[in-house]
Amino acid sequence: MFDNVYVVRPKQGWRKYFYRGESTDYGATQFSPSIARQNNSGPARSRRVCLDLLGAIREYVFGKMALGRTSNTSSLHRFLIETMSSSQAIAVAQHYGFPTPMLDVTVNPEVAAYFATLPSKSDIRFLGYLDTSNNSGFANVALVMAPSVFTRIQRQNGYFITMPPGKDYREIFTILRFHHRLDCEPFKPTWVANLGFIRTDGTDVRKVLLEDSYGLEEHLKRRLWELMESSNTRVLHFPTIEAMSSLQKTVIPELCFAAGRYGILESGQRFVELNGALLFSVLRYAPFYGFIQGVALQVLAETYGGSFEVLFKSIINVMRTMISTGISAEIRENMGWVRPEVATQKDIMGMVAEIVIDGDPNEMPWPLCAWYE
Repeated sequence: MFDNVYVVRPKQGWRKYFYRGESTDYGATQFSPSIARQNNSGPARSRRVCLDLLGAIREYVFGKMALGRTSNTSSLHRFLIETMSSSQAIAVAQHYGFPTPMLDVTVNPEVAAYFATLPSKSDIRFLGYLDTSNNSGFANVALVMAPSVFTRIQRQNGYFITMPPGKDYREIFTILRFHHRLDCEPFKPTWVANLGFIRTDGTDVRKVLLEDSYGLEEHLKRRLWELMESSNTRVLHFPTIEAMSSLQKTVIPELCFAAGRYGILESGQRFVELNGALLFSVLRYAPFYGFIQGVALQVLAETYGGSFEVLFKSIINVMRTMISTGISAEIRENMGWVRPEVATQKDIMGMVAEIVIDGDPNEMPWPLCAWYE
C-alpha cells in the first residue's frame, strides 16, 4: 500500500487510501457514522439543529479569539470561520464528538493505528482502509475537508466521508481485525513527527494529536436545544495580504493530502497529481474554502509556475465542471457569463467569486442532505 501511494512514479497508476481505526467492536454499526448508531429520528437528525451547528461553532470560536484564548487569531483564521459551509461545520462537529452522518478518516495509517489501539475493554481492534481507486465502491461517497484553522483535525491528517442513508460503510472498507493486549500502550505515531508535520517540543506525539485548543469537544456536549440559540448570520471580513501569504504556504500539501499526492523525483523535480473526483467533492462541499485556495494558487502559479500551475489548472477544470453541471444555461446567460468550457481562467474565478459570495452557506449537497429531516 505504501508503494502504491508514495513509490509509484508520476502518471503510472498511483492509488489514494483513507484509513480509520476503531478500538471498540460496534457490531452491525462498525465503521458507521455516530448518527447511525442512534435512533433514526431525534434532535441530531433535525435539519434545524444541523444548520445551527454552523452558527454555534462560529460564535464560540469567535468568542475564544476575542478573549485571546487561542493562538489562531489572524484575519485569515477569522475569514475561514466566517466562510465555513454548513457541510464543513458538520465535519468539525463530528470530529469533536457531535453525532453526524460523517465518518472520520485519515490519510495517515499511523494515526488510524493510534485510534485503533486506544484503551478499551476488548483486546479485539479494527483497522480499515478505503481505496478511492475502486470507482464502483467509491461512487456514492462524498469527501469533506474542514478549514485548516482547526489544527487538531489538521494534525491528524483528518478528513470526513459520508454516504446516503441505508448504505453499509463496511462495504467500501477493507477491514483488518487484530489483537491488542489490554496492558499495552496505544500505538505511537512516529512518521508524522519525524517528517515535521507535528511539532511536539518533546511532548508525546499522542497527546499533541488530541490537543483541543478551542475546547470545542466540551462545548458541543451541551444539550442540543442550546445550539438553537446561536446566530447564523454571516459577516465577511476579508483577510489581509500578509494573512493570505500563510495560506499560500500550506495550500499544496492541504489539497494533495485530501485529493492527491505530491513529491520530489531523484532529479529534484517536484510533481503534483490529483484525483479529479476527490477534488470535485472537496470543492463541492466547501465552495468558499475552495475558492480561497484557488486565489492563493493563482498568485503562486503566475509567480512561480511549476506544481502551482498544475494544481491551479486542476482546480479551474473542476470549477468549470461545477458551473456547467450546477447552474443552468439560462441563469448563466442572465448573469452575462460566457460558457464555462470556453471561459478563461480569470473568467472562471470571477464566476465562482459571484457564486460563493452570494451563495447560501447552509446549502448541503446530496447525499449529506438526505440524512436530515
